[in-house]
Amino acid sequence: MYDSLICYSWGRLKLKIQSVAEKFGCIVLAVNPNYTSQTCSNCSHVDSASRNPEKFVWTHCGFIVDAEH
Repeated sequence: MYDSLICYSWGRLKLKIQSVAEKFGCIVLAVNPNYTSQTCSNCSHVDSASRNPEKFVWTHCGFIVDAEH
């Protein structure tokens, strides 16, 4: 039952976000969450070794950004 409540709440949240975005003329894009915390926003390379608790330092391109980015 708990899982169904979470799915229901998540679905309602998504609908609310889409509704508000439409009202203000914004577009909402769904993003696959897989590897988002390991993917470089500069070069799109995926590497789990690039992340530490405080910052990202990508081994592929050398891009550095705060972990809260």
